[in-house]
Amino acid sequence: MIKIIEKEGFELNPNKKIRDNILKALLRNNGYCPCNQKGVEKEDTKCPCKAYREQDYCCCKLYTRYK
Repeated sequence: MIKIIEKEGFELNPNKKIRDNILKALLRNNGYCPCNQKGVEKEDTKCPCKAYREQDYCCCKLYTRYK
């Protein structure tokens, strides 16, 4: 299961194809960010990752800023 965190100024990627591909990759990686290298499975890389939670940056683009 993937935990979705709603955050002020962000939304899930509105592009359905991109969003669905990222969600599929997260499921394959047991909820770990698909942008991180294999073997780096730690809490900081569990989606939503530390970069998104603390630095407002989503490297895989599951979350995007409002326009």
